[in-house]
Amino acid sequence: MRLPSDEDTIIPKLPMEIIDLIIHSIGNTTREEIQDLEALRLTSKNFSEVAAKELFSNCSINLQDLRSEESDTTDFSDDRLDDSDDLNGSEDGNEDEDEKERADDPLLQTKLAKVCGVKNLANSVRTIRYITNLDPNTPFCDYSNREKPNTLEPVMRRAIHLCKNFPNLTRIEVEFACVCTFQETHWLSFSMKAEDTYKYRQAILKSLFGALSSSENLTPYLTTLSLKNLQNVNKPALVTSEKFTKLLKRITNLRLRIVMEEVEHAPESSWYLEEMHTFFHKLPFAWLKPCSENLTSLTLHAVEWWGYYPKCDFRGLHFPKLKFLELGNYTFTHRWQMEWIYSHGDTLETLVLDDAVIVQRFRLSGSVDSEGYPVEPWQQDGDDITQHNFTRWADYLAEIPVKLPKLRVFKMGAGVWDNGENFDGMEMSRFGVHAANYMSLDCGMGPAPWLKTDEDIKICRNEEDERVLKGDKRLLFEKAYLEKDVTAYDKLMRILEERKQNTAY
Repeated sequence: MRLPSDEDTIIPKLPMEIIDLIIHSIGNTTREEIQDLEALRLTSKNFSEVAAKELFSNCSINLQDLRSEESDTTDFSDDRLDDSDDLNGSEDGNEDEDEKERADDPLLQTKLAKVCGVKNLANSVRTIRYITNLDPNTPFCDYSNREKPNTLEPVMRRAIHLCKNFPNLTRIEVEFACVCTFQETHWLSFSMKAEDTYKYRQAILKSLFGALSSSENLTPYLTTLSLKNLQNVNKPALVTSEKFTKLLKRITNLRLRIVMEEVEHAPESSWYLEEMHTFFHKLPFAWLKPCSENLTSLTLHAVEWWGYYPKCDFRGLHFPKLKFLELGNYTFTHRWQMEWIYSHGDTLETLVLDDAVIVQRFRLSGSVDSEGYPVEPWQQDGDDITQHNFTRWADYLAEIPVKLPKLRVFKMGAGVWDNGENFDGMEMSRFGVHAANYMSLDCGMGPAPWLKTDEDIKICRNEEDERVLKGDKRLLFEKAYLEKDVTAYDKLMRILEERKQNTAY
């Protein structure tokens, strides 16, 4: 079918800049948006060219759609990744030429491969998303513990290595399953199976980092690495490899949504798994240090509260170019945490706190260090220790305008955590400071050790010995304190609005 020329159409001839604005304002994520773009391609030649670029700017592929029938009985060696595996060796993803040329090759039937074969369309691709599971959002409760483990087959590796053939690629995304498990050798006897096994996840990352570090085809415009449902395990073979650090040094935008293993029959024991704590201990220097010099945007979400328990210490880490910082489910317990954020005052323009909380009371079992952090957080088997934190959100909110002079956008509230929609860009469902922004930690309590502070106070009051409150009324969750928080929040938002208006002029 011949496309109508600009002379044929009744649409007035518009400058290409205007057409670009029209097309980009539509978006290309929902089915309706895609249908609108497809319709616009038929209106005129100019609209067709711009709409085509937008239509093919995002490509996604589910690796399990490529799964072969024999995968249930074949043990693919590429699925194995031990500490002895060398990620710095050859990783070009090339398989036998005969296999590539097979007419029934499932990869050749995918949109990604078809777009890759057309130069103009390949040049339009800006984002590639790899999905590792047929239904990555299947919740923990729906697993039967009889699921077949996924493996990374050669055809899937070739699909991953296609990413290096898109010269204008700026963003690479991987979405793993939200349920994970590490190994069956834990002292706990309740470890469950998961489709996206630890080795499968590691093999995908290994293949991806190898592809993006390839010297054959470069992706010079790559800026963003987004890993959704990254398992909280740092394997030395991966995070210390040359290709891992080489990729991180290239990017300016790092986005991580971290998931943890859940103990099936005793969820409260999940916090006693060593990986729950060692991952976050190593996160700053394993994942963040390599990209610290270039990073302008950092998003860190975890499906459980983190920051204190498990501890994540950002001290000694600085991002000289950081403009955007988003923390999800982050817990504030120590003064140094806000001071670390304030240390980016010369550059930080946007700060997002999604379901961030101040922890007001801590009950631990075992020894703590000089700062009040548990020495061996995965072994809560000593004497009970109770600590208190009397910092209020009003204290922080009053400081932000002074400590972050370039800040223009501040978002605080509750995101939509179902299926990681907040990580995918959905706006918060509730803004401002609320009672839910204060929590208490009570290790050993199930199914999770976290309580809203007002609920915690009720429990304490019902105990025989009310002295657990230490007699300090500042701990009590009274309405007056929350009103001060709300007042400080409203004042901060007014100051930032004035800043934006002054900047506009």
